[in-house]
Amino acid sequence: MPPSPRLHGLLGSSVAKTVRALRPLLVALLALAILLLGVASLPREALPDPRMNDLLSRHRIEVAGLGVAALVGVGLAFLLS
Repeated sequence: MPPSPRLHGLLGSSVAKTVRALRPLLVALLALAILLLGVASLPREALPDPRMNDLLSRHRIEVAGLGVAALVGVGLAFLLS
C-alpha cells in the first residue's frame, strides 16, 4: 500500500521548515570558516604582538583545520538540504 500523500507532504513540510531555520546558522558557520582560514594565512608581520604571533605560529595548522572542517560541513549541509 503506498504511503498517504498527506503524510508525505507533512514530512516534506517539516524538513523544509528545518532547512529554512538552519540557513542563518549555516551562513554564520561559513563566515566563521572564512575567518579561521584568513587568520591561519596571516603572515608573521601582520601581528605586531609577539605573544599573538607565537600563538598563531604554534597553532596555525589547527586553526586552518578548523576552518576547513567548518567549510566542508557547510558545503555538505547545503548539498544535502
